[in-house]
Amino acid sequence: MATVTSYSNSSLLFLRKRALSLVQSARPLCFIALTCSSALAAQPASYDQLVIGARNGDVVPALNFLRNVNKTQKSQLYASDHILIAGWAGLDQEVVNQYERSRAYLTANGDVLEAVARAYRNLQRWPEALNTYSKALQLRPDDNGALVGRVMTLADSGKQREAVRQAQALVAKQPQSVDRRLALGYAYLRNQQTYSALREVDEARLLAPENTSVKREYLLALQRAGVHSKALELAEKNPELVNSGELRALQRARVADYVRQSDLPTAKEHERFNQADKAIAESDRLLKAWATDPLAKNDAKTLRIDRIGALYNRAYMQKVLDEYEHFNAQGEQLPAYALRWVAGAQLYLKQPESAAQLYEQILAEGDKKSPARLSDLQALYYALNESQQASAAAKLVPIIADQPKRVYQKGLPQGKANPDWLTGKVMEVSAAQSSNDLNTAEAKIQTLANSAPGNTELRTMRADIFSARGWARRSEAELKEAENISPRSIDVEISQGYTAQALQEWRQFELYADDVFSRYPERLSAQRLERARQLHNMAELRVSSNGGISPDNTVTGSGDFGLDTVLYSSPIDYNWRVFGGLGYSQGEFQEGKGRNRYERGGVEWRGRNHTFAAEINNQNYGQGNKQGFRLSAGHEINDYWQYGWSLDWLSRETPLRALNSDVTSDSVSGYLQWQQNEGRKWRIALSPQRFDDGNNRISGSVSGEERVYTSPKLIADALLDVGTSHNSQPAEGPYFSPETDFSIMPGLRLSHSLYERYERTWSQQAQFGLGSYNQRNYGTDPIGFISYGQRVNLDDQLNFGATASGLSRPYDGERETEYRLVFDLSYRF
Repeated sequence: MATVTSYSNSSLLFLRKRALSLVQSARPLCFIALTCSSALAAQPASYDQLVIGARNGDVVPALNFLRNVNKTQKSQLYASDHILIAGWAGLDQEVVNQYERSRAYLTANGDVLEAVARAYRNLQRWPEALNTYSKALQLRPDDNGALVGRVMTLADSGKQREAVRQAQALVAKQPQSVDRRLALGYAYLRNQQTYSALREVDEARLLAPENTSVKREYLLALQRAGVHSKALELAEKNPELVNSGELRALQRARVADYVRQSDLPTAKEHERFNQADKAIAESDRLLKAWATDPLAKNDAKTLRIDRIGALYNRAYMQKVLDEYEHFNAQGEQLPAYALRWVAGAQLYLKQPESAAQLYEQILAEGDKKSPARLSDLQALYYALNESQQASAAAKLVPIIADQPKRVYQKGLPQGKANPDWLTGKVMEVSAAQSSNDLNTAEAKIQTLANSAPGNTELRTMRADIFSARGWARRSEAELKEAENISPRSIDVEISQGYTAQALQEWRQFELYADDVFSRYPERLSAQRLERARQLHNMAELRVSSNGGISPDNTVTGSGDFGLDTVLYSSPIDYNWRVFGGLGYSQGEFQEGKGRNRYERGGVEWRGRNHTFAAEINNQNYGQGNKQGFRLSAGHEINDYWQYGWSLDWLSRETPLRALNSDVTSDSVSGYLQWQQNEGRKWRIALSPQRFDDGNNRISGSVSGEERVYTSPKLIADALLDVGTSHNSQPAEGPYFSPETDFSIMPGLRLSHSLYERYERTWSQQAQFGLGSYNQRNYGTDPIGFISYGQRVNLDDQLNFGATASGLSRPYDGERETEYRLVFDLSYRF
């Protein structure tokens, strides 16, 4: 952001001159008494008038006379007066030249030596200036002008610490001296102690409150210390202290302050927007006032650039881009700090390609040693990642992470911790997480967080990785620790919101979303949590269908087709949903065509650790209407273990071929699942089923998944499915009921991301399996399975997918091949 610097040189010159004003004011009207009577008799009668005129500001006649006379005479009077009057005129080089020409015959007094020393200092000839001040102080040890001049020369020559020490001693001897206070302020300023300098100038102002020069220096000290509003207030009350250009600079500085303050944490979040609004309103007023002033053109340009920062902090992102287009249309190049606002606005408005180009420009044109370079590299990484340039983004990670752990500076032999090192390590964690390598991300964040348990950012990041791995309870505990450290951290609260959602803590989820969005409505992360809450509170429609092609499938028949729809209401009292749906299935069997039409409705309750659903259904499969009932539940013991069960009376899962022969069934099922993380899961399931023709079936299975490959776009999982069943009345019913069978099928599932842009994604999945099937009395035969599907998320409300598959397996010793197409859709509204 632009800062006001127009006073820097003038303020230093003012301090130099002001500190010596006491000596100048004490000079006599003429210096005739400095020489002998014979010299007095030799000068023209009008010489005293020339000197008086020079004293009153008309230095040209006296200087012209003295330049001529000193070419032919070696007079102490004329040499001394020449030096003094040239000093009044600010002709430093002429002062030095005359002094060095006349040094052989000139016995300089204190006034002359001070004028010469001051000229040497203004010409930045520091050694000569210090030596001359020493000579003046030998003649007059307590001369205030020489003492102050020496202090400022020390400060100018790079000996700031010595200047501060000597100035402090001077002030200690005469604390009521305005000049000594100003000299100490000057020494502090040169020693980079801006606020100490302001304090001393303030003390001088209190000593001389009506002195215009001191008030001006106080204004400049306020400005140098960044107290622009107070400096502007002083300038508005005392317009004689600044010119119009300086006033505009102060007005710009105050707007810039508002912009900076709008980007800082505040006790009340809305105060950030108040500061941004003040910056926008003030800049609009000033731009209107300056519109007709040609001298204000550059000020108006700088002010308009700073206004972009206020628009950005106010989250008026499209207006930021409008301003950028305005400057582009004018052929104006924005500075790097303003381009960062523009690139940030482009990311905010989901234009990552444009943002990446701007960040690349900023990095290419910027200084490689700039403190902002690391944050620019990070921003470029995220812009590339969001624009699906993963390989280019990955190349930046080693550059960002290559930071020394400690930095060594003069006076710090042990060095100090480098915050950029932690920034680089955090980037490594983020990169691993975004590329689906959660094992690496967890290992890295564990090391970092354990080494800095009081770091809220690291704890929050660890909690997010726990959540991504399916460990919502571990995430909750970690976030509670982070909350104890930073109770009002917005990032902690956002993560707590998502964790509450994963744990089905709906009331907490609502509270977090409400608080986060009310405090930071402009933040994308807060908007995403609010959007998650909106989606949760929507109604939901689920549709699934499947159709098979098989000449004569023993189980499903030929030309089988099924359709199931269910509509869930919006949540009621946080935990409840009601649902209703329709379904249809059909298949052609040897016994004739079978159909089943059903309607169903029920309620669902979801809370922490538990989900329950109760359903009543009506089925019509050619034997009249019959009512069934289903009760099911899922329970989470912890982050790793879950179990579930269901009770079905007149089960909708009864084979259609059995229903076609008026055979129904009731069933009980249960499962126990262990899931270590996103890449490893095992499940055991058991399902007894009683058919009303007297057959009792019991089925069981063991299935598992193990991740074998992970990359940003492709994930591979090894699969294993083992199943067995037993029927008490084998082959006696009109449906497939082997006495005992057993199957084992290892397989591989590939998931590949084809396209991803924020909520819109497109992926493909393929699965392969090859195993064996054994049926008692029929031996063992191979079985094989293959499928391919695609899934599309058009946005966060609508997603759908379709999968085509082929299965080859024996039934009662006869091999059958089945081809099937499955479609499903989910829509929230």
